[in-house]
Amino acid sequence: MKYSVESGFRNRRPHSVIHVHFSFEADSWARRQGKSTRPMPLRSARVSHQGKYVEYVQHPQPDGTYHHTAHIYHSRKMAETLPYPPYFAGSVWFRSTLEYIRDNADSAALIGEEVIDGIPTRVLEWKVSQEDVYGAFFAIDNTWANGGSLRLYVAPQLGFVLPRIEQIRKAGQVACRYTAGDFKEHAPGIFIPGRADRQWIRPDGTQGHFISYEITAVNFLNRDVPDDDFIVIMPPDTRVQDTRPPGGGTFFEAGSPPPEIELELRDIIAVEKRGESDGEQRRNRS
Repeated sequence: MKYSVESGFRNRRPHSVIHVHFSFEADSWARRQGKSTRPMPLRSARVSHQGKYVEYVQHPQPDGTYHHTAHIYHSRKMAETLPYPPYFAGSVWFRSTLEYIRDNADSAALIGEEVIDGIPTRVLEWKVSQEDVYGAFFAIDNTWANGGSLRLYVAPQLGFVLPRIEQIRKAGQVACRYTAGDFKEHAPGIFIPGRADRQWIRPDGTQGHFISYEITAVNFLNRDVPDDDFIVIMPPDTRVQDTRPPGGGTFFEAGSPPPEIELELRDIIAVEKRGESDGEQRRNRS
């Protein structure tokens, strides 16, 4: 998957914009972040694979060169790194909200139908008590800590995707709105949006912080992801720290790892060959 993510406040500039190549399969995932998509120069990579998590960063220097660092940890879930990859696009964004819906399925009320960006939807609503706000809404402020409503706009004809989700204060104002659109059927019955957004809304109706995803490519859906997508390729002089116990502070250069861990790291780290970019070298390894 390729996507860009923009965040900030709409009435302020500049916004933060990053472009990402993201892969995942079972518990393995990889996120490569660059400044532009064509071509997409590598600026950082985060990969969790085979029980290990590697975070590689290129640090620009005043003379135009880069200083390269990498850290090795135990594996991490993709939802533990920010900004979140849009694996939730077109659905519920947060696990706590999903668990609230599952636990309170019998409390949902069908309150009507509405067309959202040309998509007919059925509208479901939950009345959320003060005790459940942190589960249902994931994040709140003091203007709706005493409860409110959770509203889902469901499109059964598109595989039950959610073109809109709203979190509503007790006074009736929308506090947060999640939207998704430009859906495309990438596999039979699987619809993925081309965009997904979250917009916070203040009690006076003005817009607060937003985050917006644009999904530009989806590949290998329901197919095996190439193993090399989960390998981080870095220059031999990259300064690496293995933070895992029992050592917890082993430092080395990528081109000369300690013999006792060199073999273990081959399924997640490779040393860059002179004259080949990260993408070129991964393709050539395939």
